[in-house]
Amino acid sequence: MKKGMILFLLICLLVSILLNFFLTYKIREFYLRLNKMRLDPLELHSINSKLNDSISSEKDLLLFIGDSRAADWPVLSKYSKYEYINLGVNGLTSSQLNLRKELTSRFCIPEYIIIQIGINDLKVIPLVPGQKEEIITNCIQNIQSVTNYSKGMGAKVIVCTIFPTGEVPFFRKLVWSRDVTQAINKINSFLFNLESESVFIFDTYSILSDDSGKTKKEFRKDFLHINSAGYERINEELNKLLKEISN
Repeated sequence: MKKGMILFLLICLLVSILLNFFLTYKIREFYLRLNKMRLDPLELHSINSKLNDSISSEKDLLLFIGDSRAADWPVLSKYSKYEYINLGVNGLTSSQLNLRKELTSRFCIPEYIIIQIGINDLKVIPLVPGQKEEIITNCIQNIQSVTNYSKGMGAKVIVCTIFPTGEVPFFRKLVWSRDVTQAINKINSFLFNLESESVFIFDTYSILSDDSGKTKKEFRKDFLHINSAGYERINEELNKLLKEISN
C-alpha cells in the first residue's frame, strides 16, 4: 500500500515538474513575442528583408499578404509564370495589416495581391466575449480597407476566405469557443460583397473544410494551420483562378 502511494506521489511530482517546465516555456515564448511586437508593432523588418532583392520585370508580380497562413503559403515550381513575394507575418492581425498597407507600394507595384487574414483577430473572442461583434466589425472594416487600397494601386486583388480550424486541442479548450467558428462564417459570408471587376473572392474555406466545418484531416498541420497537401490543393484552384483573371 505504501509503495503504491509513494509511486503515485512520484508520478504526480514528475507530471507537476514537466507541466511547470512547459508553462515556463510558453510564458517565456509569449513574453518574448509581446516585447518584439512592442519594438516593431507592424513587423516592418519583414518588408525590408523580403524586398531588398531586385524585382524582375519579366514576369507578373504576385504578392501574398496576411498572417501565418499567408506566410506559410508555398510557391510550387509548376506555377512559374509569376514572380512571387510573400509578406505574410506570423501572428499578424487585420489591424496591423491595415496599418502596413501603404508601405508595400513604396517598394513594388504588384499585378496581383492575395490576402489571407482574420484568424488572429477572431481567436481573441473567447477571452473577451463581450467584444465579439466589435472584433468582427473591426476585422471586416480592416479587410475592406486593405482591399480598397490594393485595388487603388491598380492590382487585381484576390481576397481569401478565412481558413477553417481543426480539432480544438486540450490546452486550448479553456480559451476557445464556438463563437470563433461563427465569426469566421460571418466574415466569410461578408467577403463576397467585396467582389468587383478587380476584386475576386477565393473561397479557400470551402476547399479545406469538411462537412462539420473543420479542416479536413488530410490537410491539417495543427489546429490553426494547414499542411503541404492543403496548400497544394488550394494552389491548384488558385492557378485556375489566375488563368481566368488574366484572360
